[in-house]
Amino acid sequence: MPHRETVAAHVVTAVPRASADETVGGVLTRLAAEKPASVELVLVVGAHGRLEGALPLGALFAAPAEAPLARVMKPDFPRVTPGTDQERAASLALHHGVEALAV
Repeated sequence: MPHRETVAAHVVTAVPRASADETVGGVLTRLAAEKPASVELVLVVGAHGRLEGALPLGALFAAPAEAPLARVMKPDFPRVTPGTDQERAASLALHHGVEALAV
């Protein structure tokens, strides 16, 4: 039986999170102050921590500073679960042309 490796072995948990009502400028200011180790995506989460969407860093820089994340986030950004096979996750990222996936 082949060995199945999952996304869980590659998850980065220290990912920037923001709420949908925060502005692009506010998030960029916060990121500059916090200096996170990994910033491929900003995850947009609701009141109970549920993923509402994501925004790649390049798209965050390109958006107007006054725009709320709700307006510029991608609610259908590709996502996987920790149990997803890593090969499936890599294929999904390639198919969507993204460097990181929301988990």
